[in-house]
Amino acid sequence: MSITQQLAAEVAGADFEGLPSGAVSIVKRALMDDIGVALLAHRFLDRPLIGFATQVGGLPEATLVGSGARVSAGLAAGVNAEMASHSDFEESGPGVHAFSPIGQTAVAMAERGGGSGRDVITAIAVSYELNGRFARNLADTRPLIHLFPAHFRRHLIVNPALVAARMLGLDAAATNLVIGLSWTMVPADMNHIYLTPRLGWTNSQHNLWSCQIGVQSALLVAAGSGGPADILDHGASDIYDLGSLRASPSPYYYLTSELNFKPWIGSYGFMGGMQLAERLVSEHSIDPGSIDTVVFRGSAVYNDPDSVFIDPEPDTAWEALGCVPWAIANVILGHPAGPGWLDPESLADPVRRHLARRVRLETSESPYVNEVAISARGRTYTGRIRREDYLGSPRNPMSGEQLEAKFLRNASAVVGGSQARDMLALLRSLEELDDIRQLTRLFSLRS
Repeated sequence: MSITQQLAAEVAGADFEGLPSGAVSIVKRALMDDIGVALLAHRFLDRPLIGFATQVGGLPEATLVGSGARVSAGLAAGVNAEMASHSDFEESGPGVHAFSPIGQTAVAMAERGGGSGRDVITAIAVSYELNGRFARNLADTRPLIHLFPAHFRRHLIVNPALVAARMLGLDAAATNLVIGLSWTMVPADMNHIYLTPRLGWTNSQHNLWSCQIGVQSALLVAAGSGGPADILDHGASDIYDLGSLRASPSPYYYLTSELNFKPWIGSYGFMGGMQLAERLVSEHSIDPGSIDTVVFRGSAVYNDPDSVFIDPEPDTAWEALGCVPWAIANVILGHPAGPGWLDPESLADPVRRHLARRVRLETSESPYVNEVAISARGRTYTGRIRREDYLGSPRNPMSGEQLEAKFLRNASAVVGGSQARDMLALLRSLEELDDIRQLTRLFSLRS
């Protein structure tokens, strides 16, 4: 059996009963988290994206998070995934931030066809796991995958294509063709281009196109279109060690052992800095008003003078997203991550801006290490943490209560507290939903 045939059979043959309980739990938590951060972005960042989607429209198959407008499934998946990604508050794991396009495609396709919560969970679980194999296979030899070279962009389109194939009930032979079509439909340039102020976060739209191309590939095959079979065997053997794509280290390993949640807004690479700042202030009872300087040491990218990470006084929500000084100041002052970091009143807060100006950025000994030194009252308090120990990692997971509190902060800002709690109740028992539309009808504020 070819590697493409095997992966297609794995997707087509996956069933809910075969999922480990840990995998089901992670999918439910990650989907809850993703919907919440998409709602946050809808409020503060992505009205133009919603405007675009409502103009393009298409068949009213699936719901846009926040607005409630119904558009084609591929468009809804792409816009909702893009909003989650734009929040800079979403999952980080194999494939960089692969959960949003996978999870939002599953929900949109389930809404299109009346799929159940179990259908959604199964499609997400198997597709995220295959994404992990693709991503980690490349990461072994290509560490700069944030640049999204062509081969990496291809598997990011295959991810939602596999979800759509699964939600359409395509068999292994048809799923093989879906992989082939999506593999060959990669746009010329889908690089992350958010690291410089000249381009900015708003130019990163890769999820929008990945989801639409992936869904279209599956729909084409479902409508009877042909496509290149066994594409990985014929077109990827120079990119991947195909043998390593056949299995994970253990069943659903990448889903259960490498998916990271974010406790705070910002790049996952500086989550440790915020964790250290919070810990040092608490352990040593440091009065924020007494702080002279905060030194953060992390990857060199966070200290690049041409990046979005260094401005201590952001004036807009977009500018605040990746800003290390702004994030650390908010953490030290005890402001929970969410709407209270991005609204205009918070951005104008002189206390936060004053403290953010006292944060200095330096480069650490390793991109996988964060260090923080807080000078106050004539003393310096220091801490150091490795990436695998960041809060939100599988080794130091966020609790269920922490994730639910994060969701409620983000969702309540758009749909109100009562409706946010209704959504949370459905997400907790997602596997019991006979029709995902019970959930998606809550994606916007009900009149």
